[in-house]
Amino acid sequence: MKTLLVNSKLKKMAWGCLVIVTTLFGCSKSDDGGGGPLVDDKTAAEHNAVLASLSEFEQGEEVASPTIVDEATERDTENESLECFITQYKHAPGFSELLALDPTSDVIYPGAMLKGESIPTGEYIGINGGRAPITLSISLENINGDASVEVSDPKLSTVRNGIKDLLAQGVSGATPAKLNLTTDEVYSEQHLNLAIGANYRSKNKNVSAAFDFNKTTKKHKYLVKFFQLYYSIDLDLPTNNNPGSLFTELPELNSTSPVIVSSVKYGRMVLYSVESDYSRSDVHGAFNASYRSTDGSISASDSTIIKNSNVKALVIGGSGASAAQVIDGPSGVFNYIKEGGNYSQDSPAAPLAYTLRYLKNDLPVARVVLASEYNIRNCELAYYKYKVKLLSMQRNDDKSGNFEVYGYIGARMILEDNDDKEKIVYMKDPDDPKDVLDAYYSNTRSNHIPVDKKKVDIPGQPEVEFEMYRPSMSGNKVNVYAKLSDKDLFSDDLIGKGEVKITLNDINSDLISGDEELLTETLKIGKIDVEYTVEKINLEPK
Repeated sequence: MKTLLVNSKLKKMAWGCLVIVTTLFGCSKSDDGGGGPLVDDKTAAEHNAVLASLSEFEQGEEVASPTIVDEATERDTENESLECFITQYKHAPGFSELLALDPTSDVIYPGAMLKGESIPTGEYIGINGGRAPITLSISLENINGDASVEVSDPKLSTVRNGIKDLLAQGVSGATPAKLNLTTDEVYSEQHLNLAIGANYRSKNKNVSAAFDFNKTTKKHKYLVKFFQLYYSIDLDLPTNNNPGSLFTELPELNSTSPVIVSSVKYGRMVLYSVESDYSRSDVHGAFNASYRSTDGSISASDSTIIKNSNVKALVIGGSGASAAQVIDGPSGVFNYIKEGGNYSQDSPAAPLAYTLRYLKNDLPVARVVLASEYNIRNCELAYYKYKVKLLSMQRNDDKSGNFEVYGYIGARMILEDNDDKEKIVYMKDPDDPKDVLDAYYSNTRSNHIPVDKKKVDIPGQPEVEFEMYRPSMSGNKVNVYAKLSDKDLFSDDLIGKGEVKITLNDINSDLISGDEELLTETLKIGKIDVEYTVEKINLEPK
């Protein structure tokens, strides 16, 4: 019995020691001091071998500069005086850094792992679990305390807590934001994605909703991006040949290399959607003046540009709401820009941009190609329309009495070459050279018209309209001509015969200088003034 009792006690003592020894060795083997598991060399090597066999995610070929795909010409349907040149471009730039338009994203944060095949589609599917501890650092040089934090079990909640702990330490003195302003012209909703430089999900629609790509009274659409960068939070990368050490257990990765969010920039961003008739350099200059102003005052010309443009702002970060709002003039632009010029609790930062890296040897940056095909449509006046109308006759000398006038008055379009050889360019019937398209009035001796010092309407006030495709401004001329006689009891008198030729250049110049659409002119035929009008029906696009 004693022997059994001793053996029983020895077994209990041995079991207790085994538990204690196992516990001690377990703590020293797997505890890194931060509460997370370590990855041994053998496991990391196995992970590295698998990661090395995976390919980069498939995406379109990078096209750094816009390339012409097709060109076409068409007549505008809304304004038929315009000829429009449509150039189709293909552009597929690669981005090492992408904008984050969703500050509440649950998949884009420092240290987040994503399935590689989900990047080109914009789905951004996260990889959760099986993660080794990571170290994050903040770029604020004046932070009160440690600039880094270890996250033992990396996931959304623990990373948020780690960042919160970093920021809770506060900073010494002011931390001015780094400022940047860019202006890009956009031509379609698809092209807008390139100008924004954002890929994740459909947050771009918040910006595109501020533009009307179907119809607008303004010629140009611009995206003005204003950045106030407060700080970045960056991931400590493992050694170049050991990306597998970031996993304790490899998830199912299919055949595509996963990526990790290695850096996130935080701050405040304002995206201005601008519809304007002014050029890109004019719009950029006006916004640049607002953002450099110390008190909101800018030049009258810059103020006019902003006032005469349709401006909306989408604010991300800071104290502004993440919703497109209409901006009221230059002061509204200035207030949006100056609000939150320094990092503080009253002007909180939001994630603005992020960098992805492949989890493979050397951890290269995963450039994301954003492809777009878009049309640029430029229209110019090509089909010119002029109308000439014969109005009245009036005696122009100082004598009284009537002329009993008969003869003919006409107006037509001619083309004269360098040798002053005249050619009538418009016929009612192209096959009949005598059937001229003109405004024409004639009467005979028996149905003469009495004309005195009061204006007498030319019967019917004949008119003619000419449409010309890219005419010669100096060679094409409106030709008004007349031959008039005075009926007399014994012998009729020739009042006069004459003509005038007015170049299209002269007509356009007179219209512009007079700020009119209609010219009223007089052709002197002896003692009779023949009054007529020349009208340019389609004015130059403004």
